[in-house]
Amino acid sequence: MSLAVDASSPSAAIGSGATTVTGAFTPPDNSLLVAFCQGDANNGSNDEDQTVADSTSTTWTKKVLHNGGGGAVVTVHYRRLSGTGSSPGSITATLTDNKGSVAKRIYVRVFIDAATGLAPDIGATGVSAISSVSLTTTVNNSWVWSTGLTANATLTAGTGCTLNDEFGGFDSGDAVFTESQTATTATAGTSVTNAISGTATVPHNVAIEIIPVASTATYAGPWTGPTPGRLGPTGQWTIQAFDVPAGGTTFTQSLAGTLTPSAFLTKAGAVAKAGAAASAGALAKSDSKPLAGTTDSSGALARLTGKHPAGALTSAGGLVRSVAKKAAGTLTSSGALSTIKVVLRSFAGALTSGGALTKTGAKTLSGGLAPSGALARALARALAGALSTAGALAKRPAKAVTGALTAAGALAAQIVGAARRATSSSTTTARRASTDAVTARRTSTSTTTDRRTSTPDVEG
Repeated sequence: MSLAVDASSPSAAIGSGATTVTGAFTPPDNSLLVAFCQGDANNGSNDEDQTVADSTSTTWTKKVLHNGGGGAVVTVHYRRLSGTGSSPGSITATLTDNKGSVAKRIYVRVFIDAATGLAPDIGATGVSAISSVSLTTTVNNSWVWSTGLTANATLTAGTGCTLNDEFGGFDSGDAVFTESQTATTATAGTSVTNAISGTATVPHNVAIEIIPVASTATYAGPWTGPTPGRLGPTGQWTIQAFDVPAGGTTFTQSLAGTLTPSAFLTKAGAVAKAGAAASAGALAKSDSKPLAGTTDSSGALARLTGKHPAGALTSAGGLVRSVAKKAAGTLTSSGALSTIKVVLRSFAGALTSGGALTKTGAKTLSGGLAPSGALARALARALAGALSTAGALAKRPAKAVTGALTAAGALAAQIVGAARRATSSSTTTARRASTDAVTARRTSTSTTTDRRTSTPDVEG
């Protein structure tokens, strides 16, 4: 039999306070927790009811209830733990009665399916007010359980049944019990009866069907990958995608994706995707837009916009973007272009040792070259003078100069004013000399005349 009661199931708890609490227990992953409960307000009411919650503040689902007559009630509650990591850890279960502090009893069983590893579920239910209760099974290999409250008596299980829990003297005069079929029922649609002996009537009697989940599901393909599921402890392949309760949805959609490390199928949508695979095997989604660029070390594509950049590649293969302007300059050691803006002007001058152009304004320059080849700028004025030992022209103002050459070949400059003064002085002296000569000639003539005038008359 694949369905079984797990060893983690706690003992029954009984009490008459506001609540009745089980001992702590730790259910495994993929298990079904079922609480078989009884209560007796003993006041003749027909509306007694119960709730069950655990220490994780989770309220369990009530599956069936019978509270007709006698002021008593029988209920069944459950919580289903499905999937890896579904176990809540160590918990307790608490029973509460709407009639307050009345006699109550809770008996929790933890069901597992050793064949599939999936959490069982609850199918059909049945209720009665006699010593037997029946239901019709809905799936193959299901297991029928029942619980009831009756007058105090010594009880024994009916044919084909096992008495799992019995307590006489409940509320000082009653008896409560939980029993099951000794074996599962092989074929769906079978009427199954749980009976109890030792009492003529059982005023509150209910039954449930524990079902193996994998037997309830159907699937319409096609598969686009391996069958989803996981490996069992003995190496068998368990179909995980078929985890559907009785009467649940029939899956008809195609699934595709990758298997996680725990062997579950990661579902992929029916959208075409492209990109690079991560180290875990998951597909990195890419938009359906044309992309261009380089791939990084993980294989992802570096997206580029729809512009045409130009430039140099980095050591990682990335493109250093350049703006769409014409640039000129020199290349660095890494191959990048040192951008120099070019303006629409004419330049003239000398090149430096690095090949750069030394900018010269739009003026005509003349002069001598420096040892580096640069042009020493000269103003547009006429200069005269001597050359230094380096070949540079010693600037002189635009005046005429005269003088004598030195031993080095330099012109001993004399300013025009001094020359003019010397010339004027010489001219004045010459003029004076000329005047003196004229005066002397005149004096000589006068003297001659005087001599002629004073010459005595020798005739006589």
